[in-house]
Amino acid sequence: MRFRALNYTLVTLVALFALGGCTDPVDAFLDSYDTRIHETCECVPILALTDSPAECYKKLGVTPTERECVHTAVGKDKAALDALECRSDAEEAFVNCISGLQSCDLDGYGDCNDAYDIRTGGCPDVPDSIENNINKCLD
Repeated sequence: MRFRALNYTLVTLVALFALGGCTDPVDAFLDSYDTRIHETCECVPILALTDSPAECYKKLGVTPTERECVHTAVGKDKAALDALECRSDAEEAFVNCISGLQSCDLDGYGDCNDAYDIRTGGCPDVPDSIENNINKCLD
């Protein structure tokens, strides 16, 4: 009977993971970050010193190589994973904010950015060495 309950629990956990019940904090952060970059490039490609949204996104979007690099930089560090999970929520809130703007309102974009800064200010810190490596990955 105990084996059957354990087997059911394992099957349930595997199913939840396969259906997206568990999201890797690094992937969640990078997905949210990449979406913010895409939305920002649609509105203000000048921030990337480019002529078009497509060129901006190509320059600033997260590549598979950068994604792998960030995964390596973070590893299994709990403090970094917790911080990225919090930052992921801030990225999503930022995207929701700029998506609701009318015709690329730069003042509104600034307000969204200010709210993002406040929200990330409440996040735990990524250890400095890991933060530096993440920044190198995304440069």
